[in-house]
Amino acid sequence: MAKRTGSASILLGLTRVPVAVFPGAQDPPRISFSTLCKEHAAKPSQVYRCPVDEKILEKEEQAKGYELGKNRFLIVPEDELAALDTDPEIRIDAAFPLIDVDPRLWTGQVQYLAADIGDGPVTDIAGARDFARFAARLEERGLVAVGRWASRGTDRLVGIYSRSGDDGKARLVLQGMRRAAEVRDVHEIAAAGNAEPGGEIDTILKRLTVLHLDTGAYPDERYELTVQLLQAKAEQAAAEPSPKKKPKRAAR
Repeated sequence: MAKRTGSASILLGLTRVPVAVFPGAQDPPRISFSTLCKEHAAKPSQVYRCPVDEKILEKEEQAKGYELGKNRFLIVPEDELAALDTDPEIRIDAAFPLIDVDPRLWTGQVQYLAADIGDGPVTDIAGARDFARFAARLEERGLVAVGRWASRGTDRLVGIYSRSGDDGKARLVLQGMRRAAEVRDVHEIAAAGNAEPGGEIDTILKRLTVLHLDTGAYPDERYELTVQLLQAKAEQAAAEPSPKKKPKRAAR
């Protein structure tokens, strides 16, 4: 089961629905590479150094800052930034037909919401009832609830829609959204000429059209080839004799 990552409250008018937040997606496997010294195959150290007195800064000597102008910064303490997020509310501002949302407005940030009603012998009955009603109504009416979720000095725009599980009960999905100003106008791109009917492209698209899209049917071949390359190099390195260390010179 996915690990809970936080909690919040959905604010619907005067109704407050407590929810637990879970990750709704996981990143695909990736191969990461480090920058090394080519001669010794060693990872170089990275340090933060003050440009004024050349002093190496320890973690407790570092701070976050906002650049006011060239080489002019405003230090903002971590606790003051954290104080901006003391009220984890998702304020619902509108409900809109989910099918009519421009796909360009969605981001890849997906999370699941569950009713946060406690796990003891006595649970929050009203919270469970309001959550179930909210999720069921969104799905019945095909709506997405659009709202704002405060996070680190900004109101993150999100959409909440419902999906039923195998048991027929509705669940809530929260997904990040872009504001209109964050989406470029497609008319900025020069258009091609008019399309003529028929041709080979029509035939190919008809052949490729499916009724159900299974994204798991398209593996990450580049990742698999990279793993094979690294495995071969690891086996080659294991078969080579280890370099002999130079004996330490005796102290005089």
